[in-house]
Amino acid sequence: GPYLDTAPVFSPEGERIYFLREWLKDGRNPFGDAAAIYSIRSDGSTEKKITADYQMLSSPALSPDGKHLIFSSASDRLHVLSLETQREVGVIEPYFKDLPEGKKFEVVIENPVYSPDGRSILFGAWIWPLNQPAIWTSGAATAIYRCNLETNTTEQIVDVTPYGELWPSVSPDGATIVFLENSSSLGGILKS
Repeated sequence: GPYLDTAPVFSPEGERIYFLREWLKDGRNPFGDAAAIYSIRSDGSTEKKITADYQMLSSPALSPDGKHLIFSSASDRLHVLSLETQREVGVIEPYFKDLPEGKKFEVVIENPVYSPDGRSILFGAWIWPLNQPAIWTSGAATAIYRCNLETNTTEQIVDVTPYGELWPSVSPDGATIVFLENSSSLGGILKS
């Protein structure tokens, strides 16, 4: 079909796969005009749409208990969806305490993942000064952040480099984070 299906993730029990589907509304090219999160049984049956249509939707991430799915959509907030009711049950708006006071910034969160204990969410974030023409200007930067879900405090855990960092992944014991630099190379491994 005229779709681009990416970012598959298994449910904790392995029965379903959740993935991101992107398409152009006219069907010409499957990149970024519209997107939604779908699920399918691991045997390939029973495909169903999980979210409404969004622009610039990020890959889905499942909570360790398999009850919630998080994603972002061209914004500085994370949407939390109950997989039981298939309805949005909350929005997480991380507080970026590391940004300079008195200056306004645009923030776009990408590629969120839960920590193995479910107490925090890690994500990449594009950050650029307000009123800049586009994300990919020289004023833009990306970094890896961790949002504590109990306190809603957000801290930068990987410094900004000329390329920026995205796609964090956490080891099963929660002690190590691996990430990619925007140059499409392995960015580093961080021991926490």
